[in-house]
Amino acid sequence: MDDPSPSRPSRPNADAPHPEELLPEFRPRAMRQPVPPAFLGLLLMLVLLAFAGTAYLVWSAYNAPIGVTGGDRLPVERLHGRAGQGTDPLAAPPPEIAPNTNIEMTPDEARRQNAEQPFFPKQLVAARPFSLPSTTAAADREQATTCLAAAAYYEAGNDPAGMAAVAQVVLNRVRHPAFPATVCGVVFQGAERRTGCQFTFTCDGALTRRPVPAIWQRARQAATLALTGFVYSPVGQATHYHTDWVVPYWRSQLVKIAQVHTHLFYRWPGGWGEPAASRRNYAGGETIDPRIASLMVPSEETPGTPTLPDPTVPTSTELAQAPAMPSVDLPAADLGGNSVRGYDPSQASFILQLTPGGFAGSYALIAYKLCKGRTPCRVAGWRDAASVPRDNRVSDQARRTATFLYERLGPGNETARWNCREVAREDTSQCIPGTS
Repeated sequence: MDDPSPSRPSRPNADAPHPEELLPEFRPRAMRQPVPPAFLGLLLMLVLLAFAGTAYLVWSAYNAPIGVTGGDRLPVERLHGRAGQGTDPLAAPPPEIAPNTNIEMTPDEARRQNAEQPFFPKQLVAARPFSLPSTTAAADREQATTCLAAAAYYEAGNDPAGMAAVAQVVLNRVRHPAFPATVCGVVFQGAERRTGCQFTFTCDGALTRRPVPAIWQRARQAATLALTGFVYSPVGQATHYHTDWVVPYWRSQLVKIAQVHTHLFYRWPGGWGEPAASRRNYAGGETIDPRIASLMVPSEETPGTPTLPDPTVPTSTELAQAPAMPSVDLPAADLGGNSVRGYDPSQASFILQLTPGGFAGSYALIAYKLCKGRTPCRVAGWRDAASVPRDNRVSDQARRTATFLYERLGPGNETARWNCREVAREDTSQCIPGTS
């Protein structure tokens, strides 16, 4: 018998192929088929497209209105007022004006959501000075002043900075092609609606309350100042605003640009929110709303013909000073031994010094009487005299030490809460948060 080969040992089935014969033929690397250049080019193109797509998404997210997310986000072309590169951002029709209606939620939830929406990082550009033309008729001038003063008074209360900010927004709208071209037309736009008017005071019954004379005079001064070239620059090109305790439906479509006390200010994104959009001239031909016609100042020279008086126009420094407290017409008996120590115009809050050991249930009745005829209105009271704010400012820290807090934001929207560490309440929902 022959010896078996060392490289091919004997196996029971000599006719079956050897395992080594089943392996693929080894070929040196230099002999392998090269990858086609077209394939490499396609692969590189796909990588570049993926990178470019990611960069575009990051860019569009940064340049879209901040705080607009999810299903509320508009297409990038609409946000920036263009359909493609080189398109005039103002060539399309002006944006539609949404009714001023709010999403149902509590004031605390609204404040939380408003605080979560960051401000647009782009630097504010102040509006151009607005002055009524010298050819403006005396009747138009007086009607414009009265309408603007009414907006300042009923929207901002006794807050000079708020009055100036509201007046600036009105005049920004007068110049913008999406709104009427007169002051009264802007202020009373949508006033025929029961809800959803542009300025809430024109359709919520507020005009049934006669203005406090001293505060009305301040509002007229603010209006006169704005109509003779004063620019309130902190609100820039803002055409919309709301208080921080509500969330309007239109908020997610605009960019948040400023805050003045409790008011937040917005402009449209893209070209329609830029200075170039405010290009229209004042039209004249004012029409006064009958509900405020009696607030006009008649001319002494021509009886029955309204004209602009010659008030002392405050400087911008005077405008920013804190106003005096509104008059309190409550007799001492109604205050029950408690006293009004001050007023915070930024919060529309009366500040009370409460008598230690007084009946806690009476605080709500006092607050209701103080706020009668005032909306919004708040009352904050302290039994501890050392805790009463000395600077007439009800800060968040001060509210946490208060004995009693009352808030009225509108008809049927009012709350009264007590510090349950000081005052026992059977219903814990009446406790100031954190004191139950």
